Amino acid sequence: MKLRKIVEVILAAVMFAGCGGTSKKENVITHFKQEKARTVITTDGEVDDRNSVIRALLYANEMDIAGIVLTSSMYHYAGDNAKGIKPFRWTGSDWLYKYIDDYGKVYDNLKAHDATYPTATKLKKHNENWKY
Repeated sequence: MKLRKIVEVILAAVMFAGCGGTSKKENVITHFKQEKARTVITTDGEVDDRNSVIRALLYANEMDIAGIVLTSSMYHYAGDNAKGIKPFRWTGSDWLYKYIDDYGKVYDNLKAHDATYPTATKLKKHNENWKY
């Protein structure tokens, strides 16, 4: 019972501590630096992923895109002519570079809203080592 009374007194003190205050307004300015999440986008090039890449490019100012990696699965793959493996439902890789080119066409408009959008050149540079 004593513990409960102590907790009630502490809570009451905390609640009313901020009620006094001064009559003059105080401006409190908080500074913080929020770093962008470093992000690697993986995509298999199917329609759902292509839409996600478009969305990711539109939000590229909110993250640090370290790369966009084209992947495949057992449901579609590029094949390997040297090993006699034919491509199966492969979407190719050219679509990604076309999307980045299209992003470059609207870059000035995006940058007008937020100067931290990466350039199309920067996005392509991240992906030059991943090209097929």
